[in-house]
Amino acid sequence: MCKVRSAFRCCQTNIIAIQCFWRQKLAERELRRLKQEANETGALRLAKTKLEKQLEDLTWRFQLEKKLRLSNEEAKSIEISKLQKTVESLRLGLDAAKMATVNECNKNAVLQKQMELSMKEKYAMEGEMVVVAELRNENASFKNFINALEKKNSILEQELVKAKEYTNDTMKKLWEVEKTCSQLQQKLQSFEEKLCSLEDENHVLRQKTLFASPKSNRPGVVKPFLEVTCHSFIWTKLTTEKHQENDEFLSRCIKEDLGFKDGKPVAACVIYKCLVQWHAFDSERTSIFDYIIEGINEVLKVGDENVTLPYWLSNTSALLCFLQKNSRSNGLLTATSQRSAGSSGMNGRISQLLGT
Repeated sequence: MCKVRSAFRCCQTNIIAIQCFWRQKLAERELRRLKQEANETGALRLAKTKLEKQLEDLTWRFQLEKKLRLSNEEAKSIEISKLQKTVESLRLGLDAAKMATVNECNKNAVLQKQMELSMKEKYAMEGEMVVVAELRNENASFKNFINALEKKNSILEQELVKAKEYTNDTMKKLWEVEKTCSQLQQKLQSFEEKLCSLEDENHVLRQKTLFASPKSNRPGVVKPFLEVTCHSFIWTKLTTEKHQENDEFLSRCIKEDLGFKDGKPVAACVIYKCLVQWHAFDSERTSIFDYIIEGINEVLKVGDENVTLPYWLSNTSALLCFLQKNSRSNGLLTATSQRSAGSSGMNGRISQLLGT
């Protein structure tokens, strides 16, 4: 029984302890809940106080805004009345502006007409300015043309002065050549007179020797023979001197640039006159043409081809024309075969020189 009682008491104490422990837990839970509720009520109170303060602020603000709205409405009403007055004044100004615009439109129409007239005048002035510019350009072109003509005139005057100087030089040279030709003609005439006198003397001496007596002594016969040989020696000497002078004169005519006169080469005219004066066309054989051709070839070899070749082409062609005219005038084309052969050979040499 004691054991059961003790066991019962142990169980009872254990049950009581468990109940106490459980009640303790429940009490702690309730305490926690109450603390939470107490905390929640404090927060609600704080929130309530805050809300009350906010409500007071809002009411104060509402009253303030209400007062401000009333004051704003009063100010707006005042401003509206002012704006209405300004609108009326603006309407009056608009009416005045409309009247002014109508007046301005009328003025603008008048000004437009004046502008059109001024534009027409402007176009007319522009056309006149274009004409004036064209006239100025034409004047400038005329000035340039006049300047060019003046330059050309000055160049032509210089060329004319040079041509006059050149013609004066050629005239002087031609005068000198004519003077030398006249001197040569005088010398030739004197030589011919001397030749005639020598031929007469020779003829007389021959007659004397032929008709002399056979009984005359030998020194008397030898004396006229010596005189004849002396005269023949003098004649040959004179002829050689004459040929030398002729050759020198021809070489001067060939080497010097005698130029042109009246479009004719002076050298060809002088050479042809000299050949006619020296009777070079009457002799069957003569070396004067070979001498002329050799002299022209030497001048062409030594001088500038661009200057000397045209000059001597014109001279040789003119000389060939003179020779052909002379052969036709003297009837050499229908003469004997020897004379025709000589003239054809001479023309052939001149034409050969032209070809070279």
